[in-house]
Amino acid sequence: CSTEDVVLQVVMQTTQKLTGKRNRFWDLIAPQHCGKPSHYVVHSYQGRWEDTVHQVAQALGCTGGANAMNPSQTFVWVDFLAVNMHTQRAPIPVINSTSNPVAEILAIVRDTLAACPGGAVMAVDYPYMTVLDRAWCMYEVWAAVYYGDCTQLTMALPDKMSIPQLIDFQRRSRALDLTRALSFRPEDKARILSEVKHSVGLKRMTSLVMEVLLRGARQVLRWSGNMGHMGLYAGLLLMNGEWYQLQQVLHTVEELADDEKTLQDIRDIFRMYDTDGSNELDEGEFIKVMGVAGFEPEEAREMFGKVDVDNGGTVSLDEFESWWVETQRQYMRKRKIELSTDSLISNLESLVGVMRRNGHMQHAEFFSTYLQHVASGAAPLRRGSPLAAPLLFGSYEDVANQCAWKVNSGAFREASKSMYSLLMWNADALECPPSELPAPSDPKDVKEQTKLLATYMEHFARLLNHQGPPKRKQVEYFEHGAAELRASVQPLDIGRSARDVLAAGAGRRSLNGTKANSKSKKGGLFPSKYVMERESLVNSMIQLKYGSAQLISNNLIVEAELALSKWMASSKNKTLASSSSINNSTSTSTSSTANNQVM
Repeated sequence: CSTEDVVLQVVMQTTQKLTGKRNRFWDLIAPQHCGKPSHYVVHSYQGRWEDTVHQVAQALGCTGGANAMNPSQTFVWVDFLAVNMHTQRAPIPVINSTSNPVAEILAIVRDTLAACPGGAVMAVDYPYMTVLDRAWCMYEVWAAVYYGDCTQLTMALPDKMSIPQLIDFQRRSRALDLTRALSFRPEDKARILSEVKHSVGLKRMTSLVMEVLLRGARQVLRWSGNMGHMGLYAGLLLMNGEWYQLQQVLHTVEELADDEKTLQDIRDIFRMYDTDGSNELDEGEFIKVMGVAGFEPEEAREMFGKVDVDNGGTVSLDEFESWWVETQRQYMRKRKIELSTDSLISNLESLVGVMRRNGHMQHAEFFSTYLQHVASGAAPLRRGSPLAAPLLFGSYEDVANQCAWKVNSGAFREASKSMYSLLMWNADALECPPSELPAPSDPKDVKEQTKLLATYMEHFARLLNHQGPPKRKQVEYFEHGAAELRASVQPLDIGRSARDVLAAGAGRRSLNGTKANSKSKKGGLFPSKYVMERESLVNSMIQLKYGSAQLISNNLIVEAELALSKWMASSKNKTLASSSSINNSTSTSTSSTANNQVM
């Protein structure tokens, strides 16, 4: 049944006789099943409630997996369970002294999202994806990300989704339009539109929601550990023409190394020498089997000790198969990635078998059909064509410049937040799951914050490295910055004492947490109220010397400020000298006049 059916037939019916303040379905739930929510559930009333529950539980790791959570200790906020659904009997409480009830609901949404540390989890209903058409759902996603960041949205995708449906989800996400979104009450939509227009504007809001939906879906599909999700992600990259990234992803799928044909041939040979049908071979028989497979006797003898894991003196078929698969996967891990269309097509052929072995027949059929189009020349992917470098999301130049100024002022945690956000926007392209990266809030002291910032910069350098030679200079920038951060307790040592002098009065902190030497709040080259002017002037000086493409670094900031301080000191000396000369000349003239008068 749909969520709407649950609301009308269960929630409304159960709570209609409740009076006073206890008029929510939440009030009827036993206390042991209630707690502080970690996530705010964004859902459509037209979706199946059972699917929504399953998808949210799966997305939050409550159904098992590498990052499994304890279901009994995981709480979420669901609107129709947590609020009074009989608004005609119990009016919504006044918030912020506003008389507009819709504005009050919007405030409730924002306050609730702020109270959920994990942000929002969006359940995409199958198969119609009506959640993309609802004004309230769009607002909730926007509020989670706008007032938080891109990590504040988790996508809960349906298990049954096919690759064509995922492509349709991408198309519909890119075509989002709040002005055409649906709302049960027209006044709700009107108020949402008004708030968005007066905050960031419809264009920026739509762009942010679109990007966070697509990036969130890609991240989940890439790193969920679910082979069905991996098939969806591979299909999305294939149809988007993101072949370079697809080849990188397939290179990490160890199951592609499971050569089923060769393994089946060896099984047949194994059974041929297993004359008693015990599914076990002694050392001599094993050496004969491996000899037929092309191995030398000494190699086979050495293998026998590795394959006979229980030291029973014989090798079972199960032991042999496990050893063979692991050996092939180890070889694949060590193998250098081959960035060619021929290798990509070969991996896609292997992927068909992997999908079939894992029961994802729809995905297998999709890739098989695509490979037929490749063979006939009807697909855009052709043997011998280049694999274009993957695109990165976000302006890393702006982030690099922001981080340089934050490091210069000792704000390492803020710098880490900027780099972390940039990495999360590109989470599906990382070399490791985002969950393995510590959050910027994890380190408790400045030294650990600095090390974490270095780690973020190293990860981004590896992302940039895939852009090829044109980005080599930028790669070196991030690598060098990370190395400097790790170099010592005071990671950016160049010009440190000079910087402390220039920072006088700004309250900046060194790496050990102590304030830089200062005389007064009005000291230094630039008083604190002229921070923007200072940054603009120093940035211009750096770009004039090194070119407009030069990324700002702390060392360059120090260099520019030193040059500026010398120029200002020189100008001041010249002014003083000029004033002194004028004063001397005036004094001499006055003395002469006086002397003449005396004479």
